[in-house]
Amino acid sequence: MKISVMGRDLTPEEIAEIEEPAPDVNAYFAEPTVSAQALDAASRVVPEEVWKPLGLHTWLQRRASEVFKKMPVRERSAELGRLRYIFEYVNDMPVLKTVILINA
Repeated sequence: MKISVMGRDLTPEEIAEIEEPAPDVNAYFAEPTVSAQALDAASRVVPEEVWKPLGLHTWLQRRASEVFKKMPVRERSAELGRLRYIFEYVNDMPVLKTVILINA
C-alpha cells in the first residue's frame, strides 16, 4: 500500500504513527455512555456505600459526564478523585471504556 501526503510518499513507520481520525465535532459535546466493562471495573474498585444511593449506573454516568465535560479535546482519559476515567469513541460517540483506581 502506498500513501502520499502533500506529494510525499510515507514510509511504513510514518504510516504506523498516523493517529486515528478525529471524531465528528459533535461528539466532543455529546453525553458519554457507560460500557459494561466500565460498570464492572467500577463495581470492583468503588466502595458500595459511594454509589448505592443512586445505583452504580447512574452514579458512574454522572461522574463520566462531569469528567468528559472538563477533559481537553485531544485527551482520551482524565482523573477525578482517585479514579482515572478512560474514554473511547464508538461511531463518533464518547463511551466510558473503563475506570482505574489510582494508587495515592
